[in-house]
Amino acid sequence: NKVPTFGATTNLLYSTATGINSGPEMPATVNNLTVGAGAQMVLTADVTVNGTLTLDGTGIDATTNSKTITMADGSTLELKENGTTVLDKNLKKDNEINIVYNGADSTTTRELGPTTSASTHTAGNVTIKNDVTLDADATFTGTLTLDGGNFDLNTHSLYVTGDVVETSNGGFFVPTGGSNLY
Repeated sequence: NKVPTFGATTNLLYSTATGINSGPEMPATVNNLTVGAGAQMVLTADVTVNGTLTLDGTGIDATTNSKTITMADGSTLELKENGTTVLDKNLKKDNEINIVYNGADSTTTRELGPTTSASTHTAGNVTIKNDVTLDADATFTGTLTLDGGNFDLNTHSLYVTGDVVETSNGGFFVPTGGSNLY
């Protein structure tokens, strides 16, 4: 039996009630990758996502086989659960990635990078679709969109070099003691 070969424009969806390993269906570069609710997907090869990586449920295990998920410059990560729930190690970012918090309730080092400073804990465009709490000082270099969720700065500083936009779905900042928005 021959295994089909897919190219870099492939869109993959893994959604199962039991655990699953990625296999030969996953090329080294994919357009969109979705891991739905259910059991965790174990990554068996390094992968680069050029489009959108959507994570729900228990997410991706990249540690078991020492694999890396690389997010291409300008790609998007949609988190339906917290980064520490759906990623077992930090993403590798080729540059700035966009993030949509659409179920996750806290930012984490898994998607933003090390918390050593606001210049290492970063993202491009960020959309907040539910209530989210900032876990450390951070910098967003693109547009921050409040689209139905509130953003609790949680005593941290947030640097936004782009615009701050509120959609018709609403949302606002929750400043707590010592929080700063720049």
